[in-house]
Amino acid sequence: MVFNLDIGGRLGVVKVSRLYLEEILQNFITNAIRYTQKGSITLSIKKNKSGEITFKVIDTGIGISKADIAKIFDKFYRAEDYRTRETKGTGLGLYVSAKLAKKLGCKIEE
Repeated sequence: MVFNLDIGGRLGVVKVSRLYLEEILQNFITNAIRYTQKGSITLSIKKNKSGEITFKVIDTGIGISKADIAKIFDKFYRAEDYRTRETKGTGLGLYVSAKLAKKLGCKIEE
C-alpha cells in the first residue's frame, strides 16, 4: 500500500482545535487503511479560492455503497457489506468525526 500526502501551496494558519482536527483526520485515515487492502491512500490538503482549507482522504478501498452513504455518520452504524464485517469496529468513528466537525463549524462531505 502507498500513502501519499498532497499539500497544495501555502495554507497559512488553521485556527481550530488541534485535538478535534487530529481526531477527525485520524478517524478518516484509519478507516481508509482498514478498508484498503492494496493500492493507495492520499491525504489532500488545499486552500480554495474563498480561503477555506479542505482535507480529503482518497483511497482505492472497497468504497461505500449509495445506500450506506446517508447512514455512515449515524451512531453505531456499520455497513452490512460482508467485506466491512470482516474488520473490527464500533461504528462510532465517523459519528464522532461528524459531531466534532459540527463543533468546529466545519462540514464533512462524502
